[in-house]
Amino acid sequence: MLKSTGKIIYDPKRGDMKRRTDWWCVVDVDKEITRYMRWWVKKEYWIDLCQPSWDAHISVIRGEKPRPDLMHLWKKYQGERVEFEYDLNIRRSGDTTGWDRPDHFWFVNVKCPKLIEIRKELKMPSHWNLHLTIGRTY
Repeated sequence: MLKSTGKIIYDPKRGDMKRRTDWWCVVDVDKEITRYMRWWVKKEYWIDLCQPSWDAHISVIRGEKPRPDLMHLWKKYQGERVEFEYDLNIRRSGDTTGWDRPDHFWFVNVKCPKLIEIRKELKMPSHWNLHLTIGRTY
């Protein structure tokens, strides 16, 4: 596993996207990490990947509105830097869904206890694996 850092951002701007833009929290990551990985996918698989909507990021909260009694915790960590670990085993979404969804998204696994703690603090499910989105095919 390699180590890096990123900055927590709540309600990130998502360009021209109009749907599903509320109640998101991501970690903004060094874009060179994902640029290199997209190059590697092109070299190995001959597939051109587009940048994800928020460029290099780790999704922490994905359109999940906090309960009213926990709303005061929203944006608690805005701008905070976190350290995370990531591997170099590039995968695509079909790898983790039993191919019941198209394999448009490419990612690597991430470990970051702080991000899981944020989900637990908001009483959101926390049993899933984090990932660093590196690109998409559509």
